[in-house]
Amino acid sequence: MGPVCKFCNSRCFVTMPSNTPHEIKRSYWDKVGPSPLVATCLTGQEFERRKVGFCYDDIIVATRKCPLCGTQGVPVTECHACGPDIKDNFMCSSCLAIHNGIMKHPTFESKLRQIAERIA
Repeated sequence: MGPVCKFCNSRCFVTMPSNTPHEIKRSYWDKVGPSPLVATCLTGQEFERRKVGFCYDDIIVATRKCPLCGTQGVPVTECHACGPDIKDNFMCSSCLAIHNGIMKHPTFESKLRQIAERIA
C-alpha cells in the first residue's frame, strides 16, 4: 500500500521517475535516504524542497521535454489558442513564441507544420 504522508494524511507518494536527473537523485539519496518515493501534496513538496532542495514539481519540470525542439528540463506551456483537446499543444516558451507567430525560425517552422498537419 505504501506509507502515509504526515502532512496530508494520505498516500500521496509516487515513485521518482526513472529519467530523473542524477543530481536530483543524489540529493534525495544524501538527505533523505535510498527511498525512491516523493511527496505530491503541496505541504510535503514544500518540506522536501526545504530539506532536499527539490520536490516532485521540480522533478517533473526537469524530466519534461518540448515536443517540438526536444529541449529537456524546461517548463512547457499550453498554447491557449489551440485549446486543451489538441495533442502536442504544450511546448517550451521559445517554440510557443514561434508557434504564435511572434518569432520566425526556419528549423522550427517545419516542425510546426508537421504538428499542424497531425492536428488537422
